[in-house]
Amino acid sequence: MEKKGTSNIVLTNRNALSISGVRNVEGYDEVQMEVDTEQGLLFVRGRGLKILGFDRERGELEVCGEVEGLLYGRREEKRKLLSRLFG
Repeated sequence: MEKKGTSNIVLTNRNALSISGVRNVEGYDEVQMEVDTEQGLLFVRGRGLKILGFDRERGELEVCGEVEGLLYGRREEKRKLLSRLFG
């Protein structure tokens, strides 16, 4: 099994989200985000989601908006998960 790095999520009052251990933001709009982290693919669902800052070198992502859900998934399950969660 491949050893993974660390990743932390801090959600404050459901409207300020800080994530560390971020490799890349695969895609996003105001209702959903797909974030590649050291711990796997993270799906964020909400309303009015907006990226306040992304430092790829440090692996830190700051998001604001109303967060309704967070879910980790595997890359091969991406389409299945997205259609179930957001479809």
